[in-house]
Amino acid sequence: MKKVILLCSLFVLISGCGKKNVLEDDYVVNTIGKLNCNNEAEFYYSDGERTVYLVCLEEITLIDKNGEMTLREFFEHYDTVEVPMDRFTSPLLIEEQLFDGGTRIYKDNPEKQYTNDGITVIKCQTMEKNRDYYIGPKDLQAEDIKNGYCGKVVAE
Repeated sequence: MKKVILLCSLFVLISGCGKKNVLEDDYVVNTIGKLNCNNEAEFYYSDGERTVYLVCLEEITLIDKNGEMTLREFFEHYDTVEVPMDRFTSPLLIEEQLFDGGTRIYKDNPEKQYTNDGITVIKCQTMEKNRDYYIGPKDLQAEDIKNGYCGKVVAE
């Protein structure tokens, strides 16, 4: 009996140890917009070095054939924000690259939109070492965020 329990325990440990793919490659994004938006950036998630802010969005859900999860839940599967955000922005098009150190503005691809209502991602990379992300609706422009975007200090 002890051997059976030991073997079952070993099987559970071995099968659960591999890092599984938390999101299939062919996923879609569902954004939930905020009513009465004033373009204020609101804290969403941080890994201690990089912070993600939502602008005019309540939540972002990632949906694949296995189910759905929030973007926050997706972040929690990684040690840093950078890896899942690279994956999140990979289907998007770089609409603009700013001359502030490398800030990029990503938008949905009009030929193969993967969000329900369009999306904008601003990936800060400034000379002042701001490496934060701002995620908002498709019509979000960098200058729309009050007091600037990547230079703005947002209270958590």
